[in-house]
Amino acid sequence: MLNDFMCATLLEKPENIFEFARAHFSGLQAEFRPQDAGTLVPLVITGPPGVGKKTLISRLRKICPGQFENPIPHTSREPIEALGEKDGEDAYFVTDERLTTDIENGKFFHYEPDENGAITGISYQAVDDIIAKGRVPVLSVPVNSFKLLLASRHYPTMQNVFLRPHEVDALEGRLKERGTDTEEQITNKLFRAEGDMAYSKTEGVFARVIVNAVVDNALAELKES
Repeated sequence: MLNDFMCATLLEKPENIFEFARAHFSGLQAEFRPQDAGTLVPLVITGPPGVGKKTLISRLRKICPGQFENPIPHTSREPIEALGEKDGEDAYFVTDERLTTDIENGKFFHYEPDENGAITGISYQAVDDIIAKGRVPVLSVPVNSFKLLLASRHYPTMQNVFLRPHEVDALEGRLKERGTDTEEQITNKLFRAEGDMAYSKTEGVFARVIVNAVVDNALAELKES
């Protein structure tokens, strides 16, 4: 109970902590009402590829159980039977034609093809579904997708955090350790990372820029955001 309250306090940053505490604890037994969803906003973590965004989010969800949730992506690939993937749980498995049409109609703020050409994306509806459940959507997106989300003004008060490496060499090491990219792909991602980190200095965009040298330290900074 106290853990939930601390997470809520760090997220909302109330001006009057006593009034916030009274409202928080008095409403614990109340059923969530759809109209209350408007008080919740997404927590968006962006940064260069390989910087550790998903790892940080996973740790955040563990220390604040029930508070945060990742949106379910849409994908045009087939479910992976060996992993037991289920439609509507691990992803929404749709046709390439339908996904492409929805992207063209502006229903997605993040989408990218994999090495086989299958597209995976995150829709505004997937984020709204989490808010409707009374939880905070937590998003891990590349900088180009963050810019689309920001420009859309769909969530004007969302919490924006930029995660960066302490140096580019460290980022290169992480990308090589993952073993999923060719040397050319790594070179391209490092070039993109330079532009991403320059963008992180844009005034008024990010609530916090966190250096991910040690995950525990980065997590502590995120909780203070």
